[in-house]
Amino acid sequence: MLRLLPFALGYAYSYLLRSAGAPLAAPMAKDLGLSPGSLGAINALLFLAFALAQVPLGHVLERWGPSRTLAALLALAALGCGLVAAAPGPALLALGRLAMGAGVALALVGALRAYQLLAPGRLGFLTGLTVALGGLGGLLSTWPLVRLGEAWGWRGAYGALGGLALGLALWIRGVPTGGT
Repeated sequence: MLRLLPFALGYAYSYLLRSAGAPLAAPMAKDLGLSPGSLGAINALLFLAFALAQVPLGHVLERWGPSRTLAALLALAALGCGLVAAAPGPALLALGRLAMGAGVALALVGALRAYQLLAPGRLGFLTGLTVALGGLGGLLSTWPLVRLGEAWGWRGAYGALGGLALGLALWIRGVPTGGT
């Protein structure tokens, strides 16, 4: 059961990353000279990529299996975080947000597929655990992320989020789940 923990934590990370735009918005907007409307539109790109990626990436999940797919996608999310952290202006910021959205798009679906393959008799329990840990990701995007942003700046916070994604990608990649 413990070998499936990184899949649940991947969903928690997805929730954290999807919620990270708001607590880090004010310093980011000030630093980059963006209006609230411009920053809101750029932040929304994460959700657009998240939605548009579901069906095509679902096919990838079926072919590659959960471990390979989610590891690659989390690496993409890490790249997106790096682009956001390094963004000198709106273009790179937008590209980073798109990569982040696609990178966490299958976090829940991929976790459920891993559970179906590796522990089908525990699917209900593992799904509940995953959703609960998702709530933890949402919780981490509040006060803790604000404090991290105050201590390291918004760029440092996104750098840390990228590092977390890479760590999860490596952990998940080490769990054999099949795929061709």
